[in-house]
Amino acid sequence: MKPFVSVFTKNKKLENQVHDRYLEVVRFDRPGTSSDMIEIHLDDRDGKVITPEHGTLFTLYIGYEERLQVNQGTYILDRSEFSGPPDKVVFYASALNIREAMGGHKSRRWDNTTPAVIVNAIASENGYTAVVDDVYETIQIQYLAQQEQSDIEFLRDLAKQYGAMFKAQGSVLVFIAQGANKSEAIKNKLGRFTIRKKQCSNYRVGREDISRYTGVRAKWNDLKTPSGLTEYVLVGSEDKVFVLPDLYQSRDEAKLAAQAKLDRLIRSEADVSITIPGNPSITCESELELIEFRDRVNDLYVVTEVEHRISKDTGYQSRVKALLAVT
Repeated sequence: MKPFVSVFTKNKKLENQVHDRYLEVVRFDRPGTSSDMIEIHLDDRDGKVITPEHGTLFTLYIGYEERLQVNQGTYILDRSEFSGPPDKVVFYASALNIREAMGGHKSRRWDNTTPAVIVNAIASENGYTAVVDDVYETIQIQYLAQQEQSDIEFLRDLAKQYGAMFKAQGSVLVFIAQGANKSEAIKNKLGRFTIRKKQCSNYRVGREDISRYTGVRAKWNDLKTPSGLTEYVLVGSEDKVFVLPDLYQSRDEAKLAAQAKLDRLIRSEADVSITIPGNPSITCESELELIEFRDRVNDLYVVTEVEHRISKDTGYQSRVKALLAVT
């Protein structure tokens, strides 16, 4: 199949030159609040490439001419680079800088609410819409303080506490569960991709020989009860226990935090890096099933980073990094 690249901007001449002159187009899909980026490499041997103004917006589609052309989002031009020989121009563009958009420090409190309510409220305040995993609609938070934190810092901490991936994708704030807590609806949306050894131009899988922890213990204290006793909840087994230092306000909150931590510990026990024929649908948090490799490699993983690279010389490849999935 023939790779497909299309870039839309307000400048039609710029659109046409990308189509006619591109040498390579690269998209970096990164985790968390790190900004996704694209690079557009153009042939400039005649010195006639149009140089767009700083702040020009690019909307990128990649895939194949026959099928599967996927919108990869809108990016803002940060930098142009000129090099040679052979002469070429590279445009570097990034997704909306969420750190700048949500960077002001605030102090406030959130009472008797849920993570979903908090994320939706902050998204609305900052001009975003929110996509929040269903699991965060029912978790009760009695009290949570935002103390001299920017909204981005506060949401990042909230995501870590509740085992979520928090990310800006264009004008949307995404707050979805990782690992075992992820809802089936979100799993279906992100997709599962089966990869065979023969599909990989190269691969590397590293595994820990010994599990460092088998369980996580968290403590909680219901502030509404007069006893004030601290209680504990364990997720996993007692063999090698990691103890969370924070005090939670309910058993459910403590259990979710313990599950999130255990998921992170399990995920770190195996890491994957593969290069495969390009697939524009693979994204961060997609599931990746490796089969027909060997024991200790054949397993289910979760994607943490993707590099989509379309080259006139080598075609379309996706370089994927992943960690062990929690089932």
